Amino acid sequence: LQSIPVAILSSKKSDSVIKKMIHTYPDSIPLFFFLLFSSLSVYWIVYFKSTFTFCMLISFFASAISSFWILFIYKEKKLFAKTLIFWTCLLPLYYIFFTSRKYNPYISNVNLKLFIVFVHSLIAYILFSFITKPRLKTEVVIVGNDKSNITSFLLAVVVVFYVFFYQPLHYYLSAPQEIGIPLSAFFIRISLLSLAIFSLFIFLFVLSSISKKRKMTEIILTVFMSAILWSSVLKLKTGMLDSFTFQFENVISQISFIKFIFDPFIIVMLFIAANFILDRYSKAVSVVSSLCLIVLSLSLGLAIINTSTEKSGSFEETSSELPATAQSNHRFSRTNTNVFFVIADMYNGNYVKKLVEHDSEYLNTLDGFVWYPDTLSVSYNTATSLPSMFGGDLFLPHILSGNDLTGSEELQIAAQSFFAAAKEKEYRITVANPMYFGPEHCSGATMENIYSYVNYWKSLNGIDSSRQDSAKAFLPIMLSLFNSAPWHLKSVIYDDSSWIIFRKSAMFIQMRNKAIKDMAYLDLLPTFAETTEGMGLFLYFHNELPHTPFGIGKDGNPIDGNFPEPNKPSFANPEAALYSAKKETDLLINFFNWMKKNNVYDNTIIVIVSDHGNPFFDSDIPKGSIPNNYFGDYDLSRAQSLLMVKGLNVRGPLVTDYATVSSADIRALLHSNKAFYPNDTFPKFPITDRKKRVYSSVAGDWEASLSRETVPFRTYSVSGPLSEKSSWSVLK
Repeated sequence: LQSIPVAILSSKKSDSVIKKMIHTYPDSIPLFFFLLFSSLSVYWIVYFKSTFTFCMLISFFASAISSFWILFIYKEKKLFAKTLIFWTCLLPLYYIFFTSRKYNPYISNVNLKLFIVFVHSLIAYILFSFITKPRLKTEVVIVGNDKSNITSFLLAVVVVFYVFFYQPLHYYLSAPQEIGIPLSAFFIRISLLSLAIFSLFIFLFVLSSISKKRKMTEIILTVFMSAILWSSVLKLKTGMLDSFTFQFENVISQISFIKFIFDPFIIVMLFIAANFILDRYSKAVSVVSSLCLIVLSLSLGLAIINTSTEKSGSFEETSSELPATAQSNHRFSRTNTNVFFVIADMYNGNYVKKLVEHDSEYLNTLDGFVWYPDTLSVSYNTATSLPSMFGGDLFLPHILSGNDLTGSEELQIAAQSFFAAAKEKEYRITVANPMYFGPEHCSGATMENIYSYVNYWKSLNGIDSSRQDSAKAFLPIMLSLFNSAPWHLKSVIYDDSSWIIFRKSAMFIQMRNKAIKDMAYLDLLPTFAETTEGMGLFLYFHNELPHTPFGIGKDGNPIDGNFPEPNKPSFANPEAALYSAKKETDLLINFFNWMKKNNVYDNTIIVIVSDHGNPFFDSDIPKGSIPNNYFGDYDLSRAQSLLMVKGLNVRGPLVTDYATVSSADIRALLHSNKAFYPNDTFPKFPITDRKKRVYSSVAGDWEASLSRETVPFRTYSVSGPLSEKSSWSVLK
């Protein structure tokens, strides 16, 4: 794109590089001050919310004075028109601010105030940019051409593709079940959105003057470089996204002051760089843009190919009928041993005691069970816990680290060993809701899609299931915007986990739907399970009902327009965790009653285990068990997991066994209680001569452990009961 005329400004040889840059690119001056004020405004409301009214007043008077100056001093019609547009935009914001800012269903109070300040700042920016604009010499008029337009279009395609298509689709592929719609539906949505945004750009570009086209191109190139920089190099370490909430969301509200100051400097430098590149290397921009599109497309294609069909399609709820294989996949033997193996994800190990204290009837309804309250989780996360739950101590995270295998490969090898032991015992194997492994790792097991029961459950309960819920389809797009945005805009986009567009009403629906999806299969199990003679059934079931975020209320039903604990405006807190754990337990007991009525309870071994506890510091592990350790309390918060076992032909009230157990002992337990054939590789359960147990937490994002061969862990040793501080020490 050819440059428009610039001011002829005298400069001395002694002028600094910065002065020369400012003289050459005068638009950078008002842009810098606009960005600086915007950035400091966000810092103000994050750290000094109670005094933010003063910031609003400052911005209001600045915009009012600017408007007066434009209207009565300069009397510029174009400036007046721009100013009028912005004041018109402010009217509905003012109305909401004065009438319903605290409880508005469409915009948060914080973002409403910030948006008002941003518009005020834009009005002041209009005047400032006019004042600093140099007098241009116009003897030579340079006209844009088709090649310059192609450069602009290619840049626009790259930006739209990267922010609204490439990144969102990558996020979707990492956890399609979290989004809740098929890959094809998500692909269509982001394609249409990308096309709409690009079409809007084309429309505005065609209607713009030559100078405006140049300015749009500068902005697009700046946005692209900013998106690459902040999403790759300066990425905020927020951890994994759990539904709407980041694992380490506190880092968003704790961004340092220096980063708020750096933001405008970085963006302005990128803006100047964009101008320089377009002035000197406009042809190269087209080439680089084309290469970026090719590379990003190839990367995306490989990601789609490497995403398993089960992972991308297991959540589909296409029918309101009971799945045709429901009965055949759940036939319990009346004559041979069955095994019901349940992973209750994130179920805190000490919650059984809380349930019994609230209702002593659980002592009887958990008929024949032994509860092990001193069970140590293997690891903080599911993906790093499952290998040793399947394979024993040899698959402990700190032992596997650095063995030239990725986390996925380690987990799959452990799963193959686990289900091979079940096949050796000649069970019919049904695997319901496997996580991080597929049918090829299950020794010919039948795979059960638990989400195919959701619409049938809805139809039985009078809930309309004709439309799939797809509101969450926009979450990967918001996540892409979040990662691509400068530091000072992170909290604006995250919006206290509301993501601007997911206000409370939408989130209530999402949390309710999550609860229904997680409970439907287990709730229906007594209605379609059957009994038969012959081979026993090994039913493996991984359930996320006890996992954050929670959508079960105190009454045991999915929430309906309210938080699980009404006094706590959150979907993740200890009370909500207990309500969901109680619901999980009640649904299991309901199925146990069916088993008793159908004479398959006594000959069924039942193992209920959690991969880890929850992060709400309400386990039996005391805070401060690892003194002078920044991550100590955080890591140990999920270290107490659930373990309850019912053996063959065992009845009677719930028994508590205080043996020091690890979830890495699960495999030994199954061999010891005759669920699997005896195997000398595994010790007798419970292990009585153990000197220590080991617990590990990934030092970073747990998802990285699936694709990397070496992942750093923070590892702890436990020499005694979990509830004693003296038992805990740092291993490495």
